[in-house]
Amino acid sequence: MGTSWKGGGTVRGGGEVGRSQRRFMRRQLSLVGVERGVLDQSGLSWRFLAFLAVCWCGWLFTGGSGLVAQEGGPSKPREVREGVVGVGLVEVEAVRKAASFPARVNMVEGNLEYTLVNPNGPVHEALLVTEARAEDIELGARLLGFSRDRKGRDEKGGTGNLTKDALQRAPKPEGVEVLVEVVWKGGDGVEKRRGLLDLLVRRAADGKPFSREGAWVYTGSKVMGNGVFLASGSGILGSMLLASEPLFVGTFEGNRDDSVWSPAKDLLPVIGTLVRVEMSAKPAR
Repeated sequence: MGTSWKGGGTVRGGGEVGRSQRRFMRRQLSLVGVERGVLDQSGLSWRFLAFLAVCWCGWLFTGGSGLVAQEGGPSKPREVREGVVGVGLVEVEAVRKAASFPARVNMVEGNLEYTLVNPNGPVHEALLVTEARAEDIELGARLLGFSRDRKGRDEKGGTGNLTKDALQRAPKPEGVEVLVEVVWKGGDGVEKRRGLLDLLVRRAADGKPFSREGAWVYTGSKVMGNGVFLASGSGILGSMLLASEPLFVGTFEGNRDDSVWSPAKDLLPVIGTLVRVEMSAKPAR
């Protein structure tokens, strides 16, 4: 059971070490003046960097049992430019409240089950592939207030076990609704931007169009009993289905059916094209 702390993350573990770590992180967060998911734009650069440094140090001090437990933890944060901090390949922008990272188009036809995977994931059924580490994306999401402790996700929906039964039993995802977009340069050099859902096609057996109601929900992945961060171990970062590994999933119609999804070939650039995945706060309705 994790204990919430002011930065929007969680320190796991109990005993004197856990209590000392929680006191340390609360004290440091108080010093840099950052509340959960809210960054003061005055003195943005140093405050944001200080907050990232505290999170990174907290990970090290807890021996991989801090924000998420994975050997090595997230990458060491660095300042990229004014107001933008890098965590590995992930760039976090406090003013826009957005996190972005590079990826490549992996499929333009065929059946899809995942929107985003690492090279060690199921690339044969994924739209995009990225080298960005799950831990780095998770840290960026927590800093922006997107991620919380995951509860109620079905452990049986997983790699090699994304069965119809597991999908039907999977509970409604709990998390923060986010806007996920894909950006790339076209052949004419003009930037193209598409919502991730726009790059997917759903095939209905009865020929009726699917509803576009729903959202991408950042749920965060989960830490297994052996200390492995599930998204990192499986290489699965995003899915339109209610799988248990991803950092974000969809609440769209068809999220319990792994046979209806394919790439929107007419809208996608060619396989191998470098794109940037941007995850930001969903605009208020």
